[in-house]
Amino acid sequence: MDAVDADVDPAPDAALPLAALLAFARGTSRLRGVARLREKESDRLRAALDLLERSGAVARTEGSSGDPSLVIEGPAGGPRRADFAAADDHRVAMAAAVLALALPGGCTLDTPEVVSKSYPRFWDDWTALVVHR
Repeated sequence: MDAVDADVDPAPDAALPLAALLAFARGTSRLRGVARLREKESDRLRAALDLLERSGAVARTEGSSGDPSLVIEGPAGGPRRADFAAADDHRVAMAAAVLALALPGGCTLDTPEVVSKSYPRFWDDWTALVVHR
């Protein structure tokens, strides 16, 4: 996958899973319109940076605090196993699941139950999708 430059302000709930995918893209990606992520159930911009860092990606914010961009450079030293923190936020937990797909086995999530806020069957459905039969 190649790098992306996108404005996520119209679809802020898609920003975290997109950032997770871009952690492994070739080149430097930029997600603009991320200021609203700070105003969700958690500071999702900070949580995105944490998820990406834990997975081995290089990520940072650029621009003014009122209009930041999330810049993602992909894995610095290659993907690594991660112990993720969900920040008590269902979208952060789901983004961690997306990241874990490309990481070595053994990744953990501190509070997987937070997905019950919006998708109580998430882990059952996720397992059905990703477990080899």
